[in-house]
Amino acid sequence: MIRYIMPNQSVAILRYHAVANNKKNDYASESITITTDNFERHVRYLSKRYNIINLDEVYTCIRNKKSFKPNSVVFTFDDGYADNFNAYKILKKYNCTGTFYITAECINWNTPLWLIELRFLINHTSKKDISVSLNSRTYSFSLKDHREDAIQKLTILIKSNDLKTRENIMKQIRTQLDDVQNYSENLKHTMLSWKQVKTMHKDGMTIAAHTKTHCNLPNAKEDEAKEEITGSKRLIEQNLSTKVKHFSYPNSGPYPYYTEQIKSMVKEAGFLTATTSAQGFAGTDSDLYELKRVRTPDSLPELISLMEWDRFTEKIKSFAFIGKLITLFS
Repeated sequence: MIRYIMPNQSVAILRYHAVANNKKNDYASESITITTDNFERHVRYLSKRYNIINLDEVYTCIRNKKSFKPNSVVFTFDDGYADNFNAYKILKKYNCTGTFYITAECINWNTPLWLIELRFLINHTSKKDISVSLNSRTYSFSLKDHREDAIQKLTILIKSNDLKTRENIMKQIRTQLDDVQNYSENLKHTMLSWKQVKTMHKDGMTIAAHTKTHCNLPNAKEDEAKEEITGSKRLIEQNLSTKVKHFSYPNSGPYPYYTEQIKSMVKEAGFLTATTSAQGFAGTDSDLYELKRVRTPDSLPELISLMEWDRFTEKIKSFAFIGKLITLFS
């Protein structure tokens, strides 16, 4: 109802990750997983009531200060999980398009995505604890009834360091949790294949970059960060024979995951836009290399609330603030 009374003149760039049959799985946390059935509910509802556009149109509107179509929506997906192929099929079923930000070197499981590897090892070990030595300090984690907590804390520790340190930490984890054997074989199909990516691209989906190996760019060394950004673009372009124009910064949370320096690297690499994990809408005055997105809960009513009610209350607050200013200076 709100979208009819007060159409959204900005664009809602929706941020998805895993679209799986079960929220509980071996490769992605429940917090970033939506069930396949609920994703189809999202697409079915939005395709009938909103204008589905792509990132090229977002770029053109912002660059030219041109108004978006009312109630515009963009579907985006981070990481490149294999289940995104089913998401693509659902989008196609409803004549929609989407942008898939892929962790380029991890496609085909050419390089294991450390986030998946870490989660699988901790969830499948019989060990009761684990420790990591780093810079003369030891970090200990209990795995008895606290596995998700250990995963989250180790993830933060890894993201807080450069790529060499990340591999050092992962090597320690693999060595200690050696009771989980042949796990790489089980994880081979958790990421998209290049064959699937090519099919999606040929069918009108936008394939975009999400770094090479999902590092936290500000904590990488400068040359590492540049290679993660430019290398992801190069790998995708080599495999798809097309220009890659859009980028998504990996990670979010209680630490910086992009900076002005990182934004400059993305721009210099030749990308036209970059999306963040910051909650909000993109307008014609948005920074093309700092585009906000809307998080996507499993529940359709909750998503619509984020897209409509939250936006409406922000408008009301804005009007109230303007009213106070007029009163103050009149």
